[in-house]
Amino acid sequence: MELDNQGIKMRLDYTMYILAILLLAITFLPFIVQIQGVDDNTRTLWVAISVVLAGLSFGLGYSQRPKTKAQACQ
Repeated sequence: MELDNQGIKMRLDYTMYILAILLLAITFLPFIVQIQGVDDNTRTLWVAISVVLAGLSFGLGYSQRPKTKAQACQ
């Protein structure tokens, strides 16, 4: 977080990384806890969707990070 004259400015990449980590934690939940009424197809779909969303979140976070300017070669 940075304090600017317009208020607090939070970097979006950190937020997206945290979201991706939470989604990956949700991915492993069906393997740790047996939930009644959830069949194998639903569990597979749950895992696939959460992995895809976590990957998209990591990718979006990576694309939103601050870019460093290239230094001129001497």
